[in-house]
Amino acid sequence: MLAGLLSDLRYRLRALFSRDSVEQELDAELRFHIQREAEKYERQGLSHEAALRRARLEFGGVEQMKEASRDVRGTVRLESIVRDLRYAMRSLESRPAFTLTVIATLALGIGANTAIFTLVDALMLRPLPVPHPEQLVIVSDPAAVNQGWNGSPVTDYVSFLLYRDVRARNTVLTDMYANGDADDLDVTMGAGTEATAEHPAARFVTGNFFSVLGVPAFAGRTFTAAEDETPGEDPVAVLTYDYWQRRFAGSRAAVGSIMRVNDVAITIVGVTPPGFSGDIVGQPFDFWLR
Repeated sequence: MLAGLLSDLRYRLRALFSRDSVEQELDAELRFHIQREAEKYERQGLSHEAALRRARLEFGGVEQMKEASRDVRGTVRLESIVRDLRYAMRSLESRPAFTLTVIATLALGIGANTAIFTLVDALMLRPLPVPHPEQLVIVSDPAAVNQGWNGSPVTDYVSFLLYRDVRARNTVLTDMYANGDADDLDVTMGAGTEATAEHPAARFVTGNFFSVLGVPAFAGRTFTAAEDETPGEDPVAVLTYDYWQRRFAGSRAAVGSIMRVNDVAITIVGVTPPGFSGDIVGQPFDFWLR
């Protein structure tokens, strides 16, 4: 079966790119069959010319047989497509303004469809890369329920003290964590003339953030619940794998080093596994602060 498919494919490709050679082979094959048929009639007593004429009539004409052979092989459709493409290319070459309009329209259409699919894929089709993402829920302001969706949840409503009280009284959920925006961050690494500054995306999270999501550390460690006992004391950060690779070239020496965030010394304690960049689908972050 496979050998037959490969043979048929080779023939079709040769019919497209070596058409003259294939036509010569087809002519030779038809002449051979007509000649064998004519020899049969000659043995029955017909003259050579009469036998050839009857053989051709039996075959229904050389051109008809060649067309039927092309139909069986499926080369007619391919040749038609190639002719259409050539005609289209000649038409486009003769009308450059129209060609540019067509190209621009196609580019815009493809770009728009790609952007829409990327958004739908990020927000609806691709789940969070954590164990049991279907069990995660957002606790938010009931007056803004339509804003608390999985694309851009509005979560910065309560203080840390209120969160801690709600978590202590929780009897419905397995566990709870809190997070908040960390806007306008100025991050500096290095010292002196080698210091570099940038503005990465980050979030403030509680110490149980990674344990609730079930995300282990790829390098170093993640936050611990004990770090919630004294918020702001000895601040630490966990980097995403992508940021670690981009900013530190994947160096293990990054764990334990210091970076200054808004002129505050932050110790890098760990790196998350590849593929995890936060709990908000379609909104990746570079690191988390505690």
